[in-house]
Amino acid sequence: MGRNTSRIGLLAISMILTRSMKYKTGFISRGRGCGRTGDAELARFLTIAMGSASELEYHLLLARDLNFLTIDTHETLTTQTVEIKRMLTSLIQKLRAES
Repeated sequence: MGRNTSRIGLLAISMILTRSMKYKTGFISRGRGCGRTGDAELARFLTIAMGSASELEYHLLLARDLNFLTIDTHETLTTQTVEIKRMLTSLIQKLRAES
């Protein structure tokens, strides 16, 4: 199960960074409409991702309490989620400082 949990964390990080790079280059904005680029909008989406990560923390806790996850698996997934939240916070702060 350890490999799978690591893959979840890596996949989430990869998705966030890929999305970030696409917004920074304007790639997504052309596909989704005019006037939708910029650091402020990316920061808004990252803030939404932060809320989702916080919700995930709660669901992981609930799954542990209901014995759907072992304590070790819960700790691993929670640690990865907290690390992703730190990265999101750092990127959001950087984007807001630049705008």
